[in-house]
Amino acid sequence: MYARQRCIIRHVYPNGFHCNIGSNELIIPQFNRCASSTRRSDPDMRQCNTAEDLVQLAYDHLDTISPRVIAAFWSLLEKHVQNQRGGNSRAQLNEQLAEILCNTLVSMCKFDGRDIATIAISLAKVMKQVESRGQRADTGSLHRILHTLLVGINSEKKQFILDKVSKSSVLILSEFDARCLSNLIYSFGLAEYVPKVDDGGTIFDVLALEAMSKMNHFNSQGLSNMLWSYAKMESSNSLLFKAAGDLIVGMNDVSEFWPQHFSNIIWAYATAGESHPKLFSKLGDHIASLDDLGQFKPQALSNIIWAYATAGESHPQLFRKFGDHIAGMKDLGLFKPQAFSNIVWSYATAGESHSQLYEKLGDHIASLDDLNRFLPQNLSNIVWSYATARETHPQLFRKFGNHIVAIKDLGQFKPQALSNLLWAYANSGKAHPPLFDKFGDHIVAMKDLGQFLPQHLSNIVWSYATAGEAHPTLYRKFADHIVAMNDLSQFKPQALSNIIWSYATAGESHPQLFSKVGDHIVAMKDLGQFKPQDFSNIIWAFATAGESHPQLFSKVGDHIVAMKDLGQFKPQDFSNIIWAFATAGESHPQLYSKFGDYIVAMKDLRHFKPQALSNIIWSYATVGIIDPHLFTSFAPAVRSVLIQCSSQDLTNIAWAYAVANVNDPLLFNSDFIDDCQKRADDFVPANLSQLHQWQLWQDELKSGINLPPALREKCRQAFDLRLPQPSRLQNDVISVLSSIDMPLEEEFLTSSGYRLDSLVEVNGTKLGIEVDGPSHFINQEPTGSTLLKRRQVSTLDDIRIVSVPYWEWDKFGNDSTKKQDYLRAKLALS
Repeated sequence: MYARQRCIIRHVYPNGFHCNIGSNELIIPQFNRCASSTRRSDPDMRQCNTAEDLVQLAYDHLDTISPRVIAAFWSLLEKHVQNQRGGNSRAQLNEQLAEILCNTLVSMCKFDGRDIATIAISLAKVMKQVESRGQRADTGSLHRILHTLLVGINSEKKQFILDKVSKSSVLILSEFDARCLSNLIYSFGLAEYVPKVDDGGTIFDVLALEAMSKMNHFNSQGLSNMLWSYAKMESSNSLLFKAAGDLIVGMNDVSEFWPQHFSNIIWAYATAGESHPKLFSKLGDHIASLDDLGQFKPQALSNIIWAYATAGESHPQLFRKFGDHIAGMKDLGLFKPQAFSNIVWSYATAGESHSQLYEKLGDHIASLDDLNRFLPQNLSNIVWSYATARETHPQLFRKFGNHIVAIKDLGQFKPQALSNLLWAYANSGKAHPPLFDKFGDHIVAMKDLGQFLPQHLSNIVWSYATAGEAHPTLYRKFADHIVAMNDLSQFKPQALSNIIWSYATAGESHPQLFSKVGDHIVAMKDLGQFKPQDFSNIIWAFATAGESHPQLFSKVGDHIVAMKDLGQFKPQDFSNIIWAFATAGESHPQLYSKFGDYIVAMKDLRHFKPQALSNIIWSYATVGIIDPHLFTSFAPAVRSVLIQCSSQDLTNIAWAYAVANVNDPLLFNSDFIDDCQKRADDFVPANLSQLHQWQLWQDELKSGINLPPALREKCRQAFDLRLPQPSRLQNDVISVLSSIDMPLEEEFLTSSGYRLDSLVEVNGTKLGIEVDGPSHFINQEPTGSTLLKRRQVSTLDDIRIVSVPYWEWDKFGNDSTKKQDYLRAKLALS
């Protein structure tokens, strides 16, 4: 015999809440009347046509109905709620539902597993339905009543109800069969709440143990719902996931799985971060073997492909199958923005190519009249995916760019979205200046950049630099933010590399930023995490920006020299690093020797682009490290690309070989002369000056090779027009030289075109006095330009050069007597 005593509220809800119909408090009335002791037959609730009829019938029989019918009531109520659209309910409905709920919760401890599972899943579904729209529904409507009763403010009632379900379940957990157990688990996932248990864990910890013991009895839906719930609630249990995966892999046939089951299972493993390659392989093979994917809804397609990409599980056949299926669909109207986002993101992340798919989705999205349903993250993921996959779709990029520019407030765009969008436009080469202006202004207007991770900062400035989009205030804001940081340890090497590279490329000066980054790298114990390209970009950036940091160059140079293998360095890395050291005037003979030996040992230099070859040769010549074997080894490769060289590359090569005094008749032949003649109008004064020095070298060699007369004269004029710029050091030396009654000619122009600081004659011998400041040396060793000038003036003009190095002169301070004695000794005056 069943007799259910009506409950007092304080026995059900915590803190002794009382009856207060119509308020926002916990609304459960108190009841004092007792049930009769005689059980009547259970009513047939399936005959009720409305939710009100159902509630009235249950309420009328509440004292006598069985647990099975109580469970049926909540199941039927869920279906009525799903179908009911609105309208006010009768006044008593609130009180009647409250008493039914109260009775259910008090009596649940005496229910069996099947009834508890049915009630749990039904309550969870009702909660899910009313949670989003119930609070906005009209007062007195069924949805509003159920939201107040089952969810409450801040979900406190939902949590209380599910806690009661949890406690009742634990008492009889062994009685739950596999189906009821999966429904119970699914109810917590669906309601998005996992109750705690007495030992400090959660109900999911307890349910996992029970589920593993009954795993062989779970059907496809049970497995799907269970795994989905654990992943949804971030309650991953590796043992449970392994057991479930092994079970599925061991099945002979998975044809009983519905598309939604595949979707939930694969999504769960990816979301939970649980690896099971055999499971992904088995399900992927099965889906790829299907003749038709028509039963797969857009969301299932999206989730499955997203899961494979997220889990890093490769399955080209599956990606190709899905791509072909979607590309062949007549209408993509059922796909939501999130599905578009997930699909293209997955193909890009997995590195799976499918141009027809990208084209189909791009055309569809570009044709939409309104993009307001696309969240910032959707917009970001989609263009990022196209850029990453190297799939071009100008209309899509233009559509998205115009849409974003038209948005009044970008507050919903998180740093990750801003970063990905800008990166995508820059990486794909899709110019959209208004978009860059809009994003730049938005970021500059932000009070705090604390939400921007190092990778965001790096990607954003890289994007502006790569796209050639100027925004000085943005660069200044980012640099000031980074400089103000206490520590740069959160920045990965590539982020540091990209940031510094971006400022140098954009021509944005910020000495404090370069100093901060340089000091940080120098202070690092180990540079092992830096890739060759990181070194290349960083060193190149410091040199390009003209930012001096000798300790940084020394640290990087020492690290590279200590490396056992240079195989990871690309030709461009060699070129940038060597060029940077030369441009910055930083000496590191061991680095030049190591790079030179490695490059010379290469059997094939065809991978070196013309500019890389030019920069390497120019750099060695510039720092005065003249290795004939290196220049000879480079000659065949240079010959093969000479016609492809820019005007700058061409003259750099000619000048470098002149400095090294390494002649190659096959390199500088009639074809070289013809090429120079064709480019005569393209050469800037600096190029013409280099060619003049090359011609002087040919005169040295008496090779008989000459530039055409008009071009040769043009080169000589450009060389002569270089204006002298006397330094304070030079003026001081000339002044002291004059004080010892030495007849001299200042700024003497030689027949070869070189200017000497002064010319004197001692005992019938002409001597050229060269006051050599810091720019003439690297670590007190003469640069290539200094060596070339000394050699050519001596050979062609028959003038012996006398060098006055700055460090020798500076040590005399203001002592004019010592300076005079020094010059007399230099000139061998008695």
